[in-house]
Parts: sequence; structure tokens; C-alpha cells
Amino acid sequence: MKSEITAERNKVESLFCNIIYILTVIGLFFVNRDPNEEIWIISVRMISFAYILILILLLLSLRLHFSHKELIIIMFLFVVSVLISFAGSRGILHFALLAIYMGVAFFVVKRKASLNKRMVNISLLLIFISFVIQLSTFRFHARPVLSIIDPNFSGFYIFLVFLLCRKMNMKMMSYVFLFMGALTLSRNFYLAVFVFFLFTHMKKLCFFFLKLKFVNVVIFSHVALLIMGFYFVLTFDDQIYYDQTLSRIAQVEDRANFYRFSANIFFWHDLLNSPFDSFYGREVEEYAENVFAVVPHNVLFKTIMSYGLFVGIVYLLCMFYLFKLNYSVMNMPYIISLLMYFLFLGAGAVNLDLVFIFIILSINSKDVLHFNRRKYVLK
Repeated sequence: MKSEITAERNKVESLFCNIIYILTVIGLFFVNRDPNEEIWIISVRMISFAYILILILLLLSLRLHFSHKELIIIMFLFVVSVLISFAGSRGILHFALLAIYMGVAFFVVKRKASLNKRMVNISLLLIFISFVIQLSTFRFHARPVLSIIDPNFSGFYIFLVFLLCRKMNMKMMSYVFLFMGALTLSRNFYLAVFVFFLFTHMKKLCFFFLKLKFVNVVIFSHVALLIMGFYFVLTFDDQIYYDQTLSRIAQVEDRANFYRFSANIFFWHDLLNSPFDSFYGREVEEYAENVFAVVPHNVLFKTIMSYGLFVGIVYLLCMFYLFKLNYSVMNMPYIISLLMYFLFLGAGAVNLDLVFIFIILSINSKDVLHFNRRKYVLK
């Protein structure tokens, strides 16, 4: 009797995981994300509302698998976010969504993201069609991009799908998306792919980073980033040529990198000199007007800039806790390659990006969930 209840419970939880996957995929890959279109904002709010319903249902059925400490952390993040929104000038939704997405990410990690492989196969085919249409339609200085109209973010979202294919043991499909990402000519994409295959084929490197521990990897990488930034800014200037052709892949000394490193340094200068102004977070327009024309291209810095010092740090600690739970030799190529985007682009820390990343990391390649006509079975 107990085994039947457990099996039924697992089936319900797997269903919720698959619903979360479908909602996330729709929001990330099928909605027009042109900054000038409102459909993206409307879609995110609708998906957020669906996430809330899922969390409520899970709470009522006591199927969250959260420890008391984890529940307190999520509730604390939610309450503090709402209070900060009242004290500052930002809307409640801007902050409260942080706790909602973090709660969904916690559930996905705890449930180990059991996905129906047939559903994933169909979704990947539809994503492929969506990407072909977008890359054929949208351009950024003659470079094919997704509807977000940014080569680096386009490369990032294509890279996420590439990682999903690898985690689901679909290597041939992953090479298709690898080719698509290469078309964006995003150096961050090429760097992430290089790091992924480096760690995939060098297991000793994975074990070394495992012993190093995730928190130390984050600290060392950010110290190196700031040192690199100071060197770059002191050595070069903003008059460097910015190439949009294929030769840009091997070019490091250009205007884009100059502004990218400068943005990180100006962020720290503003934080240390005006910590109170950074407490509630800043709008992008306000930051560009008062601090620097370019927002920080780094997950830590960008999150603190957007959500404030206190909420940003609490949120980042929750995120790093989830990464720590997934920090393993199997996940090392995924985590370190994603770290390249966290360091140099500032993508993946919030909203649907966060949920999709932890869906990928929580999948066990050896236990991909299949679906047959009668029941879920592990194969």
C-alpha cells in the first residue's frame, strides 16, 4: 500500500516537473522577445502566475520535499523582497518574482527534474523550427540572431538547448544547435562550448574543480575577472575597432570588451562610494544616466544592481546553494561552461533562465524518464 502511494506521489510530482518544463520552454523559445514587443512581459507574467499555482498546489499536498530551513529561506526572500519594494520605488512584482522563480527552482532540484523523453523530443523539434525561423528573420549588424536581437544572449539561449540535448543523451541533435549558435558569432558562445568540451574530455580537471569546491571557484574566478578588467581598462581605450565579421572570434582587444570590463569596475566604484543608492536596486535607465552607460556584464554585479544590495545577496546565496547541490563530476562541464556566461555576460540568474538551468542540471543522464502508454518507467 505504501509503495503504491509513493509511486502515485512520484507520478504527480513528475507531472508538475513536466508542466514547469513546458511553461519554461514556451516562455524562453517561442515568444517574441523583441524589447519593443509587450508580448514577452505579458507571457512572463502569465507563466509566473502558473508557477504560483503550482507552488500552492505542491504546498497544499505537502509534496515540496523542502527542509524547514529551505522553506524559511524562500519565505524570508519573499517577505524581504516585498518589504524592500514598498520602501523603494520599484514594484512589488519586480521583487516578489525572485522568490517565486527561486521556489520553482528549489522544487525542480529536489525532484531531480524527471522529464518525459518523448515530450522533450517533440519540444526540441519545435525549438529547432522556432530557431530556424528566428535566425532567418532577425539580424544584428548582418549577424543572425534570435528575437531578443542580441548576438550574445541569442548564443546563450541556443547554448542552453545544446546543454539540454547533451544531458538527455541526444548528441546528434546537440550538434545541430551547436551549429546554430556558431552562426551568431558570439565569442561568449565559442568560449562556453570550448570549456564544455574541455571538461567533458578531461575528467581529472572535473575532479580537481570538485575538490576545489564551488564557492572557491566563484571567488577565484571573480578575483581574476577584476584583475583582468583593470589590466584591460588601463591598457586599452574605447577607440578600439569593433569587428562584426568572423575574424572577431579571435579578437580580444576591441571596444565591446573595453566597455564590458569598464562596466564591472564602475559598478564597484559606485557600490563602494554610494552604498545607500544601491540598497534598493537601480533601473537600467537610471544606472546608465548616473553611473555608466553599460550595465555590469556579470551575474553577481548585475543582480545586485537590479535588486539592491540586501535582496540581491540573499537571492544569490540561494542560487549558489542550488548550484552546490548540483555540484558533481557529471555536472562539472555544464556548471563551468555556464560560469563563462555568468562572468562575462550576466545571463541566467533570474526568471525563466534560472528555472531552465536547474532543470538541465537536475536531470540524471542515466535515469532519463521515458513514457509508455500505461505508466512512467525509468530506463
